[in-house]
Amino acid sequence: MSRSSIIEINGKEYEMYLSTLAMLKIAKRCGGDISKLSEWLDDENSVEQMRKIGIVISDLANGAIVKHNCEISLGLEQGKEKPLYPEDYFVNIMQPSDIARYQAEIYGALSMGMSYEVPEGVEIEEKDIDLMEIEQEEKEKKE
Repeated sequence: MSRSSIIEINGKEYEMYLSTLAMLKIAKRCGGDISKLSEWLDDENSVEQMRKIGIVISDLANGAIVKHNCEISLGLEQGKEKPLYPEDYFVNIMQPSDIARYQAEIYGALSMGMSYEVPEGVEIEEKDIDLMEIEQEEKEKKE
């Protein structure tokens, strides 16, 4: 299962991957907490928001390149190593009219990178705390 996603900018596709390095860079930009990314991206100044979105896309795209280059250096993949994108590369090629789509693509890449697989044969059961409390109260009433 692939943990990367593709974003299209100006008709060209770029792979995005939430590597540990990309996650650390994004978290640092958000004040040390990646869960604050949404707050950090939602800037009142649209120019600043575009800059931030471009930088995060660069971090995620470079995450895919670093993964690719590591696999080549370890002999797990054939090909040539790729250069990293400069921090301002995506800022310079993005279309302001697509800002909402870019932001959605970022969140999509993050969710793919943070998802997990449940091993076969393992069942996940989410406990409903409210239901458990109601059942306990009913049980106590009967006693």
